[in-house]
Amino acid sequence: MKYQKLSFILLIVWSCSIPLKKMAPETQSIQDTLIVLRNDSVTLSISRFGGAIVDFHFTNQKLNPLDWKVLPNDMPENNKKGAPFQGHFLCVGRWGSPTEGEKQAGIPHNGEPANQWWVSHQDTIIGQVTMQTEAPLEQWKMERSIQLSANEACFEVQETLTNQLNTGRFTAIVQHATLGGAFLDESVVVNSNAGAGFNQVLISRSLTGFEYQWPMAYSDSFKNTIDLTKSSDSKGYVSTHVIDHEIGWATATNPGKGLLIGYVWKTEDYPWLHVWKGIKDGKLWTRGIEFGTTGLGDTFSPEDRAAITFHGRNNNLFVDAKSAFTKRYTCFLIRIPVDFVKTTSVLTTQSSIKVDYQPKNGTIRTLSITKR
Repeated sequence: MKYQKLSFILLIVWSCSIPLKKMAPETQSIQDTLIVLRNDSVTLSISRFGGAIVDFHFTNQKLNPLDWKVLPNDMPENNKKGAPFQGHFLCVGRWGSPTEGEKQAGIPHNGEPANQWWVSHQDTIIGQVTMQTEAPLEQWKMERSIQLSANEACFEVQETLTNQLNTGRFTAIVQHATLGGAFLDESVVVNSNAGAGFNQVLISRSLTGFEYQWPMAYSDSFKNTIDLTKSSDSKGYVSTHVIDHEIGWATATNPGKGLLIGYVWKTEDYPWLHVWKGIKDGKLWTRGIEFGTTGLGDTFSPEDRAAITFHGRNNNLFVDAKSAFTKRYTCFLIRIPVDFVKTTSVLTTQSSIKVDYQPKNGTIRTLSITKR
């Protein structure tokens, strides 16, 4: 990236000198601190406590799609002494609840990295921040690099997960991007190139018997349908899909506020997409864009999750002893025109992102972002 064009970067808002080894979630209660990156267009904020990306907004608009957070008292019991779920957080080791034995051992919901402190190391290259955390109970090490574009509303994330055990094991990793705040209302539209899928509530009956194709889904065992792109109905769900393309993408758009947030990734890194619509007290609470390595949730046993496939996709990733793997994704914001209806495709190269969209009238049009 053209780092010399980066106006400035504030890497530490508040300093914290507490060592990582002293940050065991069962014994510590700490104040969050943020790492903040800026360019002429946007501000990007990352939490040290839990490692979540909690703010991504245009400097002159202040509308943050990732403005979502679970209150401490609403967190799962095993997570209450650690970091809250907020914004775009990372599930490592599991997507959902641990087993009963794991709960007794202190393993939190969605894994340790999202529940504890991350240490940041300033890279000598301006515009890039590195972070890491270790899971003392599960013996994972997670390293992350975030690169903000020099001028545009775009950042790239590279994450490396290392198995520190002397034995290989199956695991899951899911990017849990969760939308809320002033950005979220019933007009929000979610688009994707997702393919075949299923409702997580219905798969205990039959994985393939209730299969459907994006964007239409079954909301119940009677096969009543819902449109997954819309946010206006009162039904909550987690709809899980495979991606049949080399590149996976998903966007969420608020037409009235003129803003789109999008994600794009290689499907060899993340072959599954989960689209969540959360309803709380009868009202829209969140929309989630969750892309990852696993498809089956915690309603299935660990044995089933390791064995069952869907359209040839495995549900867990095998990580050999003392080995590591690296995965990447890109996130971007776009101001959309007033005639925007829906995203039809997202194309990405090393230097740019192109978003094709359907206007209210006329042919497909393109919006572009320079990544570097």
